[in-house]
Amino acid sequence: MVDLQPAGVPLNAPRGGQPSELPVRYGKLLKHAVDRLVAVGVLPFAVGPAALVAGLIKLEDFARGEPRASVFYRERRVSAGEAFDLLKFRVVRPSALAAHRARGGRTVKELEGDPQALSCVGRFLVDYYLDELPQLLHVLSGRMSLVGPRPVWPHDTRRLEYFRPFRIKAGLAGTFQLAKGTGDIFDLDRIYLREYARRGPLSLLRYDLSVLRATLRKMTRGEGL
Repeated sequence: MVDLQPAGVPLNAPRGGQPSELPVRYGKLLKHAVDRLVAVGVLPFAVGPAALVAGLIKLEDFARGEPRASVFYRERRVSAGEAFDLLKFRVVRPSALAAHRARGGRTVKELEGDPQALSCVGRFLVDYYLDELPQLLHVLSGRMSLVGPRPVWPHDTRRLEYFRPFRIKAGLAGTFQLAKGTGDIFDLDRIYLREYARRGPLSLLRYDLSVLRATLRKMTRGEGL
């Protein structure tokens, strides 16, 4: 089991509210190399499941009379200080998404906790984290990492300011996913940033692998959302 808050790693920020030094020299090259290698190795095996998921989403859309809706949705996020369009499988009904946006809703995450808004396929996808499968493309392109803090919404100024000195890429998996629904996203992301800053390259690699193993266990148990 991954220790989300190892001994001696406080949740509070260092004095002044920002990390005392940039951790970019610790394991960054190794981390990025492993990201690319794993993404290249996994993507061929992910194509089949991704095509099946897309087909099921589209089939449900046809059954609901909303065949024109995209099987994906994009949201503007920030990773390592750069904005990009995060790609995920759509898990909410097209009509619910349209109504949410008409009300001024900024993120689809606000809908994912509403059983009435989720599609039938979407409920399964969020339970098994399969809605995030397209993000492997972001890992391959270098916009995201396999493990890291959650991608930041552009309007989340508190997280943006705290993360700015780290210049760390957002992760497909991380401490927030492992503690899904049991903690504040900001505090949980800071736990990973502490580990990122204090560990050497091999130690960080071992920690990342432990996070990935724990994430895979949660996926197989359907413990998402």
